[in-house]
Amino acid sequence: MALVLRRMVHRGVKNHEDVLERIRTRLSSHSIAVHYGNETLRHQFELFVNSHLVIGPHGAGFTNLIVSPPGSLVLEFGLPHPYTNLCFFFLSVRLEHRS
Repeated sequence: MALVLRRMVHRGVKNHEDVLERIRTRLSSHSIAVHYGNETLRHQFELFVNSHLVIGPHGAGFTNLIVSPPGSLVLEFGLPHPYTNLCFFFLSVRLEHRS
């Protein structure tokens, strides 16, 4: 399953629906889920446990990577230099995910 993180306020993707449609088109053989960040903790963990691809803008939702399967592919985008924060990149490396 591919999981797309959706930020509703800060650092949100203005054309999220367009991006989501492109992801669905390119990954048509995969199931796609959207993480809004307002799900119960249990549901959030279920989403991440079952995801082998996590895509989204930089944000706290990426902390749930701790329950993603090792080898998951993580695509994080968002903060322009000099505000780049690599905390989730380093988390991914430590958890043996692919970034």
